[in-house]
Amino acid sequence: MQGIMVSVATGAMNSLLDKLTALLGKEFRLDNGVKRDIAFLKDELSCINALLEKLANMEVLDLQTKEWRKQVREMAYDIEDCIDNYMHQSCQKRSSGIIGFFHVYVQKVKELSGHHGVAQQIKELKDRIVEAKHRRKRYKLDNEVDPETNNVLSIDPRLPALYVESSVLVGIDIPRHHLISMLDDGEQSLKVISIVGLGGLGKTTLANEAYKRISWQFDCKAFVSVSQKPDVKKILWVILSQVKNQDCANTETGDENQLINALRGFLKDKRYFIVIDDIWNTQAWKTIKCALLDNSCGSRILVTTRIATIAKTCCSPHHDTVYELRQLSEADSMSLFYKRIFGSEDSCPINLKDVATDIIKRCGGLPLAIITMASLLATKSGRREEWLDVCSSIGLGLQNYKVEEMERILSLSYNDLPYHLKTCLLYLSMYPEDYKVDMFQLVRRWIAEGFVKVKSGRNLVDEGKCYFNELINRSLIQPVNIELDGQATACRVHDMILDLIVSKAVEENFITPIGDPTQTLDSQEKVRRLSIDYRAPDAVISDSSLIFSHSRSLSIFGYSEKMLSFSNFQALRVLDLESSVKLQNCYLQNIGDLFQLRYLRIAASSITRLPEEIGELQFLETLDLRSTWIRKLPELGSLTNLRTLQLTWHISDSRSDRAVYTDILASSLGKLVSSKLRVLRIIRGPGSADIAIDSWSSPPHLLRELYIPRCCFKRIPEWMTSMANLYRLCIRIKQVTQEILDILGGLSSLLDLELRLEAADEPMEMLSLCNSKFRCLKIFRLYGPIKGLMFEAGAVPQLEALSIEIRACEEQSAFADHPDLGIHHLASLRDLNVWINCEGAKVEEVEALEAAITDATNLLPNHPTPRFYRDNEEGMEKDGACVKGG
Repeated sequence: MQGIMVSVATGAMNSLLDKLTALLGKEFRLDNGVKRDIAFLKDELSCINALLEKLANMEVLDLQTKEWRKQVREMAYDIEDCIDNYMHQSCQKRSSGIIGFFHVYVQKVKELSGHHGVAQQIKELKDRIVEAKHRRKRYKLDNEVDPETNNVLSIDPRLPALYVESSVLVGIDIPRHHLISMLDDGEQSLKVISIVGLGGLGKTTLANEAYKRISWQFDCKAFVSVSQKPDVKKILWVILSQVKNQDCANTETGDENQLINALRGFLKDKRYFIVIDDIWNTQAWKTIKCALLDNSCGSRILVTTRIATIAKTCCSPHHDTVYELRQLSEADSMSLFYKRIFGSEDSCPINLKDVATDIIKRCGGLPLAIITMASLLATKSGRREEWLDVCSSIGLGLQNYKVEEMERILSLSYNDLPYHLKTCLLYLSMYPEDYKVDMFQLVRRWIAEGFVKVKSGRNLVDEGKCYFNELINRSLIQPVNIELDGQATACRVHDMILDLIVSKAVEENFITPIGDPTQTLDSQEKVRRLSIDYRAPDAVISDSSLIFSHSRSLSIFGYSEKMLSFSNFQALRVLDLESSVKLQNCYLQNIGDLFQLRYLRIAASSITRLPEEIGELQFLETLDLRSTWIRKLPELGSLTNLRTLQLTWHISDSRSDRAVYTDILASSLGKLVSSKLRVLRIIRGPGSADIAIDSWSSPPHLLRELYIPRCCFKRIPEWMTSMANLYRLCIRIKQVTQEILDILGGLSSLLDLELRLEAADEPMEMLSLCNSKFRCLKIFRLYGPIKGLMFEAGAVPQLEALSIEIRACEEQSAFADHPDLGIHHLASLRDLNVWINCEGAKVEEVEALEAAITDATNLLPNHPTPRFYRDNEEGMEKDGACVKGG
């Protein structure tokens, strides 16, 4: 648990160290004295950060060390605030940006007499660093990270799962049967099976149940638990002792190699069953696996882990032997809860039934949470008020009740995270309970806060996605909206995990939530990140002494007549407003004061325009206006650092001044795409005027995603042919031609293509996709009238998902000779959706088309099942007559 604070401190420190490193670059001609000061700050803080990262692996620390870490964290924030504030002041005086800041800074350093300005602040901050260094020596903090003195948990929290009686288990029958059938399948080669799932789901219990049921069938057996910091030598010794059914003499131990050889020698002709419980890293597995040879005797290894990638590694190359343990069903959850407290559901008092149902729902099917809450309630008197009190605490903080076992088990997953992922996970406490968190929004918020660091040649967004996926792999967040490629585009946080990260984020002043009645706000500390849920009845900022000027993130959910003014938030990097229709345009009038803002999302349909001052946000990287009702936009072209722009456009085509607004927007977009814009998504509202983006003069070389489904092109603009980085494209065009397909097929990075077609005014032509185009395309959607589309042999070799609209009437289409569209050539296809226009077609023509496509998919390696949708079915002919109109 103690590693949480370190992750918070390093999250603050890394952003600062990046800025100090940049200041020492060759492009800045600094006074030697200034350089020495900056170098001093950087060197000292780097040493401090190194110690913080080491302390992140510690589980128990003394009060002195924790207090030192707290002071270091606040010091890092204050130094960064000092630099940012003066950077802003210099930008106001000079147009030369950060270099101008240093001219001012150098002058201020020369004026160190007195107690004003940044010079005095820097001097005071330097003094704080020196004092932190001295305090580190006095407290002998470096001794804390000595491996010999590093302490661990004295009691293994998994032990109770090994001794639970089968008669008290609930919901175990089906997973136990499934697991045993995977183990006892008659294969003679060695088989490794992994159970993976969130801590507290019952992986150890399930493994132990299988072990008790079938281990008698094997010549020898062993059940060993692995810690986060495993002593592999001891693990091998335990396995050897258990399979030999005796304590091994000292002469049989020795080093790891000797133990591995002893195990291999003993197991070489025996059918063995070994359970390795709770594996945390692949290195431990690789060493243990060396001792467990495949002797073709039908041996089995069962491992449990919370990390999906490790589960696959253990089973490799047979990934079909990974068993993902799910949460309990509602019925099993209720059965377990009532059995633990009353013995049965019938014994529960009627006046407690509704409260019990709410408590069970909040536990989210997690057996550990259900057992913990049931055990807690069993100590109560049974008064309804006490149950209601416990119910209100779930999802709002674990610290209100003594639930150490659950907190300790869940914290094992947290403690195993690298420090940068700890910071990113803690950031999820900005969101309310049960909130569906969009992956792209979350990643861009992490980036705006400086939590994501580029490595392995990936860009920041892709690196952030890796962070997101790793949290899913470790079962700390739950994936939502899983795409065809397996990528989840959103997540939720289990209530118990949310309890854990909220309580620690509040404890370490990482996040201040308002609207949570269980959290006590401390006016002595500066608010670093603020989340306000005005939808909660207790969302009232009663303490006017709270200091918001140092907040880096502000999330607001709902609306209040007394909403905070932006003028109080000078240090904001992230602003996320998700409000009701009551939010007024005037609320945004001070937004230009947020000079540090990197991320701005406004989700309020009552917002119809943005203030002109938005153009002053020179650091803004993400602007998300999709859930607004924008009718007027200022000139956005000055936002030269913008990477992502998403908006819904509501300028009526009937307005007399529509041309003015559309021209301004088109001009702004032209400037943005020639700068740093990577993602452009525009939804044109019903009846809204079109935007002439085909008139851009500069090619958008850096654009990676262009999603404009309602902006209609008469032809493909010349600049589109040079978009080498584009991986997703969604456009509407008047009519698709072979020339257009060939142009788009030449985009080398294109993975996802959606074409929406207008009604054809001219004769349609037969289209084909040849083997020289769309070499990387994985998703293709074609909506609208076409004469015909054929996939030639070798075409779109990577295509996994296809959605297409076709006509069934032979006289109006070109599919008579090739009714399967050449789909049998699409070897990678996994998903197929076909909209059939039945207008004027005979029933047998429609049925023949569906049968031909189905037969074609049956020939494909992945055997996708096509989904057919019939349009205009009322216009289909039946028995020689049109059935239109009944």
